[in-house]
Amino acid sequence: MAKYAMCQHMKVKHQKPTGELQPLPIPKWKWEDIIMDFISRLPRSRKDNDVVWVFVDRLIKSILFLPINRLSG
Repeated sequence: MAKYAMCQHMKVKHQKPTGELQPLPIPKWKWEDIIMDFISRLPRSRKDNDVVWVFVDRLIKSILFLPINRLSG
């Protein structure tokens, strides 16, 4: 236990102290500010799709799921 206390004592702070959190700006139009992600390693569908591309609109909390084929261009 003593060796861990020594390591913690000797540890140097590499990060600057953080300031106050700032709120994100609220978008004014639909689909102006989106988040995208991929869901992969899925079993192939009848149309040979194996990935779902997910779009989320921050303003209206709308979600679009786009099936795609990982191997296509």
